[in-house]
Amino acid sequence: MTIVLITLLVLAALLVLFDIIITIIIFSLKKRVNKKMSTIDVLTAQKYDLLISSVRHLKKIDVEIPEKLNIVLELNADYNLKYVTTTERLSLKTLLYRAETMFLEIVDSEQIKNEEIIKIKDNINETNLQLRKETASYNADVGGYNYWIKFFIFRPIAFILKMKPYEYLE
Repeated sequence: MTIVLITLLVLAALLVLFDIIITIIIFSLKKRVNKKMSTIDVLTAQKYDLLISSVRHLKKIDVEIPEKLNIVLELNADYNLKYVTTTERLSLKTLLYRAETMFLEIVDSEQIKNEEIIKIKDNINETNLQLRKETASYNADVGGYNYWIKFFIFRPIAFILKMKPYEYLE
């Protein structure tokens, strides 16, 4: 009887220890996911600002800016940036893609050799590369986090702590 009780206590202690380890893993993953989301937010804002800058430089060298590009970037007649929060910038992903495509089409069709425009184009390409890397890393961390909060042994603790799965980014 004593051996059975000791065995059960050891198993219970191991289960608690296992849950503590999983909790540490989950909170570190959650911290990494949030940090990566902040990085993606900053890169998206940087891309938005680069596109605004590109329109200003195109205007300076007398390249006609399509009205669609102005609308997508929410520019007024003076080509000043309308106040847009970083959260709104993140939701503009599709619009940013369209604006970027239009900008690249203008630069390619006009065969613009302006040094500043070429620099902006290179910066946009570099930002896109960083965004893809950060998004892939974010999605990997989200996969790990979502796995662990659904893990059968940890599920009750995740429920008590009100942990919800994160969504993947495209």
